[in-house]
Amino acid sequence: MMNASEHLFLGIDGGGTKTASVIIDSHGRRVAEGMGGPSNSFHNPIEIVVQSVQDSVQSALAQVEGPVIRAGCVAPRFEGIVDYLSNALSAAEFDWIGERRAGFAAAGIEREMGVVIIAGTGSSFHAVRADGTSKSAGGWGSLLGDEGSAFDIAVQAIKKGLRAIDGRGPATALSGRLQSFFAQNDDHAFVHATTIARLPRNHIARFAAEAVQAAREGDEAAMRIYEDAARSLGSDAAFVARALFDPGDEFPVVLAGGVFEAGDLIVPVLAETVHAEFPRADVMRTQVSPAEGAARIALWRFEGRDGV
Repeated sequence: MMNASEHLFLGIDGGGTKTASVIIDSHGRRVAEGMGGPSNSFHNPIEIVVQSVQDSVQSALAQVEGPVIRAGCVAPRFEGIVDYLSNALSAAEFDWIGERRAGFAAAGIEREMGVVIIAGTGSSFHAVRADGTSKSAGGWGSLLGDEGSAFDIAVQAIKKGLRAIDGRGPATALSGRLQSFFAQNDDHAFVHATTIARLPRNHIARFAAEAVQAAREGDEAAMRIYEDAARSLGSDAAFVARALFDPGDEFPVVLAGGVFEAGDLIVPVLAETVHAEFPRADVMRTQVSPAEGAARIALWRFEGRDGV
């Protein structure tokens, strides 16, 4: 437990797979973190979203002493969430912010300027100039978009695994990982589990981690999936940048979200795609999680820093 006199700042980041909370102190040091279920309101009932935020915040608050004095929230502004936070954080001010803002903050950038690629369970792309002019694309959900997201990668990996099981495609380690991941040893039962039972989107998205491991072990199908995802993400980042920046401009391209934990499987090809059009762009991964980025915003606004 920390000193009760220390100022505390909370960040909440709600996503399609999980809801993360991080508490930092007045020096910007992370002192607690919590986790809850999915809180994407397009894919989950309101009661699930509210419960996910509550579970996440409660587990973080249980690790500290003293009140949180300000919170940055990237979460749906539902009445149940607002009521819960108002009760649990009675002394706090709240900043309801977007994922773009949290992405820049997670990279240590106080004034929004550049491009942020959000690639978690879903994907979206955001460019902003220093004068506040912005351009966004993507974020249309798993049925109509989310190219390069964890869900998209997982679906591509499942398809390749199933084609190999059928014999319609080349052999791949993804087939065995499919049956192991979904706890099915019989091919017919596996198909039943994935198509008829209609597994939740966030559960399917977790298979992207299996594709990462297969790619790291040299599986060609998995490696190609990540290469394609990288090019897609880089191309869409260049698209939003094109609306606001000239080819010779210098600006950051921030990579935010769990997809980028794949590291060298995805970042170099993405950077190559961006640099083909914007050679002076600085492609960078975030320093901390989006939830901690949201907490940083709460701290910066408490301190009255410019550019926030």
